[in-house]
Amino acid sequence: MNARPEPFPNQRLNDAGELDFPGTDASPFGRPSTVDIQTAQPWVRRTAHSLRERTLTTAARACEGASVFYINAARRAKNVRQSADQVLARALTRGRYFADERPMHFIAAIAGITFVAGVLLRLRRQSRP
Repeated sequence: MNARPEPFPNQRLNDAGELDFPGTDASPFGRPSTVDIQTAQPWVRRTAHSLRERTLTTAARACEGASVFYINAARRAKNVRQSADQVLARALTRGRYFADERPMHFIAAIAGITFVAGVLLRLRRQSRP
């Protein structure tokens, strides 16, 4: 059962009876041969040059897009950080003002928050098995 398959019409057998793959070292897993661009036909040179130019253009666009994305992301992160800092500073200022102007109300508010937190913790503890 050592029968060899017949080649396709576009393939041919070499002297050893193996399939000949153009552009390789007579093996389907061989290293493809390289083409010297200087001695290649003009259409090969134009195609290679065109592919090179398109690759470079695409790479440049990708780098430009990535840098624009990075700059926009950094700008947005800075804006979010600044707005969070402003909100926190305003809240602290209002808290200090409230504590200075109405100390009894401030203590009552803290006591109320503590009482509600204690009730919620107690309910949670009771509902757990």
